Amino acid sequence: YEAEAKESLKIEVLDVIGRILEVREVEAKVGLNNIPTDLNRYSPGTYMIRVHNKQTGNVHIAKVIKDKF
Repeated sequence: YEAEAKESLKIEVLDVIGRILEVREVEAKVGLNNIPTDLNRYSPGTYMIRVHNKQTGNVHIAKVIKDKF
């Protein structure tokens, strides 16, 4: 996630039907932020990672496919 200022973010992990499986809040620093998300507790499948910027209201969504390995 690339931030132009210090930003409060809400990170959500969703399953394929849109159920929220995990929610956490992080503070992004100015510049490029690497925000690890551990999917080890979830079964193999397709998930969505939703990043909501609490100041601007902008939302970024990424599709992630967890393999069985």
